[in-house]
Amino acid sequence: MGSVQVWHGASTALADGLGAWMAHRGADPFVRDIVCVPGRGIERWLAQSLSARFGICAGVDFPRLQ
Repeated sequence: MGSVQVWHGASTALADGLGAWMAHRGADPFVRDIVCVPGRGIERWLAQSLSARFGICAGVDFPRLQ
């Protein structure tokens, strides 16, 4: 299992980059993705952005940075 770090100052570019990576990684659909976020607001916004892009945002864990 590999990891990808995506950092960006513009939130839409962050969501687009993460969505593009998730769409083309070709992983097992039963393997959960882990996306670390700084807070609950970004978690909700990112989940909504991904669900708008794919129709659903499932199998993604959003642990918060401490």
